[in-house]
Amino acid sequence: MDDCDRFADLACLMYAEQDGPERWAEAEALWSRQPDLVTRSPAAAAAAGDHAVLHAMLENEPAVATRTCGPRPWTPLMYACYSRIRLSTSRTAACVGDLLRHGADANAHQILPGGYRFTALTGACGGGEQGPLRQPPHRDWRTLAEQLLAAGAEANDAQVVYNRHFEDDEEALR
Repeated sequence: MDDCDRFADLACLMYAEQDGPERWAEAEALWSRQPDLVTRSPAAAAAAGDHAVLHAMLENEPAVATRTCGPRPWTPLMYACYSRIRLSTSRTAACVGDLLRHGADANAHQILPGGYRFTALTGACGGGEQGPLRQPPHRDWRTLAEQLLAAGAEANDAQVVYNRHFEDDEEALR
């Protein structure tokens, strides 16, 4: 796995025991050592929330929005929604908006073992059995959720309801 893919993988939730701040800190450290790695991969640019880089990629080749890339069988939208790095340069909402305008599927998803359907909306909203420290919502989750829903994401996302029921609030349902 090259460093771009390693960064994108470490930056994103896996919905496994390995999730947690240690992975995201490792992604951030890798990025700080190699700041240009986000310029070499749509997955890395989306995971970093680097809107300027991702926007340039989309303007050069709009199909980037709908093509799988990086270490997982995901489109850039999934990397943007599942990323949990906390660097101050994150412009994930702008990235998601650009990806949706360029044809990204608001219902993009992955099927995990057991047949569980984890969507971009699931990634944005976070939550789950590992708890809020290991699977927190994206820091811009409300904005991302609104963008995805406005673009046609399925509002009745059973995985979001399940993952967020571990929290003592109903904010994700609103």
